Amino acid sequence: MAWALCSQVHYFQLDGLGQDGEATTPFAVAQYMERWLEDSARGDLGHRAYHNYKLQIRRHISPAFGRLKLSKRTAAHIQSLYAAKLRDGLKPSSVRYIHAVLHRAFEQAVRFNLIPFNPASRVGPPKVRQEEITPLDAEQARAFLAAARGTGSRRCTSSPSRWA
Repeated sequence: MAWALCSQVHYFQLDGLGQDGEATTPFAVAQYMERWLEDSARGDLGHRAYHNYKLQIRRHISPAFGRLKLSKRTAAHIQSLYAAKLRDGLKPSSVRYIHAVLHRAFEQAVRFNLIPFNPASRVGPPKVRQEEITPLDAEQARAFLAAARGTGSRRCTSSPSRWA
């Protein structure tokens, strides 16, 4: 595991640092995100999470940032992405998922000295608003229960199962 991490750092840093240690990464954000997902995050993610991350990167992150250099991205770029996605009708919880992917990927870029700070940590994800639930009134509850009884659904039995 330690060898894999060292090789990943070297892999990412091949083009990443100038002589003074300043981040000069020539990677485009989309390129970095793909490399990060396959080379670093994949081993830490379950099958479903991996595919969800891949979907967020391919459907939302890469198209939005295009060829923008990793070292040139700003919190303003990320905030614009979130606002555009909300305007396009994406739910706040989905935008929060995009934020989680970006934050995790950029956090590793900071640890590998590819960028000086994580711009996603400077942007707050949208708040998820709980929708107000209106309970049924007594008449609506009676009508609902009457309709449920008329569907022919099986009733639960209260007798315990016997094991042989």
